[in-house]
Amino acid sequence: MDSCKQPHWEQPPAHPSSYLPPITVWNSLTRSKTSFIPLDPARRKVTWCACGPTVYDNAYLGHARNYMSTNILCCIMMDHFQFDVHFVMNITNVDDKIILRGRQQYLFAKYLEEHPTITRDVLYTAQLAYSFYIRENLPLIDHDTDPEHFLFQSELAYGIVLRGGALDPEGKPGDAEAKI
Repeated sequence: MDSCKQPHWEQPPAHPSSYLPPITVWNSLTRSKTSFIPLDPARRKVTWCACGPTVYDNAYLGHARNYMSTNILCCIMMDHFQFDVHFVMNITNVDDKIILRGRQQYLFAKYLEEHPTITRDVLYTAQLAYSFYIRENLPLIDHDTDPEHFLFQSELAYGIVLRGGALDPEGKPGDAEAKI
């Protein structure tokens, strides 16, 4: 399960002087549904801070999901429940992944500049990189699989994941499946 110990959390006290709609939200700290009680219920003010993406490569569907789901929830809070929502989302733009990705792009551009045509050495280097990638990221596929048979082997090994399933038949898809 989760190796991190969750911090203690106490629900804010309800304010009997103001009417609030009965809203429950999933509390990831308590792993349960909790009544939503804003800190300033009389003025119906809500401050919401959400973690945004760490951008270090091309955008993908997971980024859009984050923006869409928070936007939908924010609109429901404002338009349906009449809360005054102050929403903030961070976008992390510097960390080790970004630095690593920049270094990879620099080294690849330099390699292409030094090797403008495909030679035996270039093919050998590409084959080594391909084999290393499989060994490090796709352990269910034999790293000696040649590129012509890769699609077939990946379907055999990871077909369930490619169709939206989980590696663990008892579990749900998560980060490991997203990376595949």
